[in-house]
Amino acid sequence: MTKWTPRNRERIEDENRVLGTLLVWTGIATVGVPSFMVGSQILTWLRDGYWPKLSTGDLVVQSGLTYPITDWVGVQKLIDWIMSWPASLMIFLSLGFVVYLISIPTSLRQAEMMRFHNHDLHSMKNEEDKLD
Repeated sequence: MTKWTPRNRERIEDENRVLGTLLVWTGIATVGVPSFMVGSQILTWLRDGYWPKLSTGDLVVQSGLTYPITDWVGVQKLIDWIMSWPASLMIFLSLGFVVYLISIPTSLRQAEMMRFHNHDLHSMKNEEDKLD
């Protein structure tokens, strides 16, 4: 548990701003990138009359990574199933998971800031009681 000091409070507020900004931009990317991909596919369909399929496996290979292969048949079936998903869905799920991971420390820091705020209120009340 962090000891209350004005310096700690300022540090936590700064870290909250950075995490909050990161959370906002990751959230925008979570919605924006898959939307852009689907929008591009819609435009191609409207212009050329076919729907360009881009699977997660295609995206992995186009990124220069190797397609995962294993000797375990059940695991390979699971990998093949996931790699057949639309790339926009995988990006949405992956970035959504990143947003979730970023939100955990942000929530913990918010709780810590509430504790600091309550400490301030408690200190002010004690000072008022002393004056009475």
